[in-house]
Amino acid sequence: MLSGKKADISWVDAQVKALVLALNDLNKQCGECLIETDQREGICELIFYVVAQAGHSVEEDITENWREW
Repeated sequence: MLSGKKADISWVDAQVKALVLALNDLNKQCGECLIETDQREGICELIFYVVAQAGHSVEEDITENWREW
């Protein structure tokens, strides 16, 4: 869950969703072998970091709703 201004949260949530769905598609195109467990953790950490740097608090895995990798 994200915290911050509601309008900003909706925008951030939409951007995270678009990114995760694009990564899902890319991983599928690579036979589900592009993103392994250690890459998944690194990608999620990067996303959480960017969201936090934008001034939002990340309280849980905000990629989980859409992530297939």
